[in-house]
Amino acid sequence: MKNTTAKKFKYGSLSVVITVVFIALIIGVNLIVSSLDASFNLRVDLTETELYSISPETDVALRAGLGDNYETFKVTIKFLDERDVIESSQTALYVQQLAEEYARQYPNNISVEYIDITKNPSAVEKYLNETQTSVNRNYVIIEGAYHYRILHLAAFYITSEDTGALYAFQGESRFTAAILQSSIETPQIVAFTTQHGESTSQSMMLMFDEAGFEVRTIDLASEEIPEDVRILVISNPTNDFQGFDGENPNVRTEMVKINEYMQSRSLIVLVNKDTPALPNLQEYLWEYWGLDYKPQHLISDEKSSLTGTDYYSVIAEYVGTSETAPNAYQLHQTVSQTTGVRTVFRNATELVVDTSKSDKSVEVALQTSPEATSEYGGETSTGSFPLLALSTEMNYADDNSAQYRYVMLVASTDFANDSFLTSGYGNRRILSSAARMMSTQRNIPEIDYKTFEDEPLTLDQETAKNLTIFITVFAPLIIIIVGLVVYLRRRHL
Repeated sequence: MKNTTAKKFKYGSLSVVITVVFIALIIGVNLIVSSLDASFNLRVDLTETELYSISPETDVALRAGLGDNYETFKVTIKFLDERDVIESSQTALYVQQLAEEYARQYPNNISVEYIDITKNPSAVEKYLNETQTSVNRNYVIIEGAYHYRILHLAAFYITSEDTGALYAFQGESRFTAAILQSSIETPQIVAFTTQHGESTSQSMMLMFDEAGFEVRTIDLASEEIPEDVRILVISNPTNDFQGFDGENPNVRTEMVKINEYMQSRSLIVLVNKDTPALPNLQEYLWEYWGLDYKPQHLISDEKSSLTGTDYYSVIAEYVGTSETAPNAYQLHQTVSQTTGVRTVFRNATELVVDTSKSDKSVEVALQTSPEATSEYGGETSTGSFPLLALSTEMNYADDNSAQYRYVMLVASTDFANDSFLTSGYGNRRILSSAARMMSTQRNIPEIDYKTFEDEPLTLDQETAKNLTIFITVFAPLIIIIVGLVVYLRRRHL
């Protein structure tokens, strides 16, 4: 009887000890893994489009843009709330996970900080004072050696024009561009002309800003074009530019300034059906660059338009290959090689393109379908009409390196409006390609957005929370119950 009691006590005590040790191990491992994850971001990107991954294009852009400073640049990505709060929001989580991946890939250069601005509001006073904008927990700050960028979480996403839902994640392009912007002392400039009735969408300006340019406006009648301006944009002018003055050749008119500027840099001109005749600007574009437009010639296309009733929102066809039209192909290749992406020109006018010009390479990059029509004065003509054309000239710089200058003529100002640049159309990518092409400093990242379609193995916060509760509470509870059952059974041995 004594031996039996001793055996019961021995086996029962052993089962309890094993149970307690096992539970302690589970809790300990969970704490260790959580701590390591907080320090080293142990999560693996299992999404089909690799939303949290960084492509090789980022490193190419950083090396090209930072040059000798590539090894030593320092950037801090700051989230304005505690880490667990950021991770509780699916919208913020995508951005946070990608930021942590940047810190993992560039451990000596990029770090991530979490600042609870409710408890420590003084941490963002500098940004409030310098930007004169509201900075709250929905923003991310990317701060480098020379500048900082303040981005709203929504800026990392593209919204579907059709449904209004989040369509794609553009986190990598936004972060890489912001890192470059904050780390380069003197950025390149895009200048938009003013005082000619111009109108420019905020999305177009923002696109250039995101691409690493400083965006300015310029009045050519009273200002010179700065040397750092790499792209001059004339968008939807309604009044002509001051032409050459034959009687006073030394007078620096607006067209004289544009002509001098174009000796080494690039120009984008956007017009539409309502753009009037502008003789001085048109003469320059045609005589020097082989490009022109026909005022009041409205393009429509019943076969290839955005909707069944809006025939004036024309869906473009991509023209040229890397062999037949290399410059035009460079503009649209990221779009034309992607199935189902539409590039739209609304309220477009008819362009005239002289592809036989001997001293320039003049190419059509996008055009209508062969069934499109051009309406003017009650008459119509049918055929394929150019919608976007590019004229290129190459010469040699003092160091004997090739130097290119471009003029891009766009048949629609709506091509760059808010609707088509903030949705999943190809317009944004083509405009971004133009910015990269015309930039003399190759520091603009050529990074595409990533759609949310067919994304497997994604846990929402509720699921993740429930899984954590199961692992840390219910699993040990099950083990305790099993241990008690074993103990009670052992008592009757």
